[in-house]
Amino acid sequence: MRLSTWLDLEGRTQTWVATQVGISRSVVNDWVHGRKVPSLENRRLITALSAGLVGVDDWPERTSR
Repeated sequence: MRLSTWLDLEGRTQTWVATQVGISRSVVNDWVHGRKVPSLENRRLITALSAGLVGVDDWPERTSR
């Protein structure tokens, strides 16, 4: 499941994720919009936060800008 889908389903915000992971909201926004892909460590944290619903391999390839 994509991070944006999970956030919508759970009623969570990008700010909440940023706080949980210890990064800025703008970085989470980049993840949601495919501008950046989180590190493996951060993907594992997101997987844990989402109880496995957003998997380590559920990230789109980075779009070129």
